Amino acid sequence: MNEKILTVTIPSYNVEAYLEDCLESFVNSEVMDDIEVLIVDDGSKDNTAVIGKEFEDNYPNSFRVISKPNGGYGSTINAAIDAATGKYFKTLDGDDWYDTGNFVQFISDLKRIDADMVITPFTFVNEVTGEKEVVKSDKKFVGKLTTFETLPFELHPKIKMHSITYKTSLLKENHIRIGEHCFYTDIEYVIFPMVHVNSVYFLDYSIYQYRIGL
Repeated sequence: MNEKILTVTIPSYNVEAYLEDCLESFVNSEVMDDIEVLIVDDGSKDNTAVIGKEFEDNYPNSFRVISKPNGGYGSTINAAIDAATGKYFKTLDGDDWYDTGNFVQFISDLKRIDADMVITPFTFVNEVTGEKEVVKSDKKFVGKLTTFETLPFELHPKIKMHSITYKTSLLKENHIRIGEHCFYTDIEYVIFPMVHVNSVYFLDYSIYQYRIGL
């Protein structure tokens, strides 16, 4: 098995209506050997785990289902950090998806980048109207390795979970744990590791497709 460049965790609770599309967005022969997709089933009552297992059976080198009792969003992140083997770590909610073409480019870029945190734009996609809005990176930082301490303070609140890819070793070595059985843990996932970040790399294309209007 090749060393994985990226682990993606899919926090999944009762997302059978969307999960297949989510997982299909990874299926591209150019990247399958480089990625580890962890479908963390948080005690779902529907066919979430069944759908995940189908992908695990079809692509055993790329997909893995982790089924656990319900513990909330933070618990799925914690389980994925523990299991992750990729150099980098990124999240994707089970009712969202990645732009496959840009994701292929992203994996290629990650192979040449060595940074504690990589930032990419993300896209709001309106489920009803189909309208898209890209939340872009700051142009003056794109394409260069930057020290976190030199970033303008006003930029910090603009860094969202959907934009972030962390180096997995940063999460593991600093024992990052996200609150369980509680809400708004996406903010914890942004802030808790960020205090340990020294280097940041910005890219200028959107990967994460964030479904709104459900």
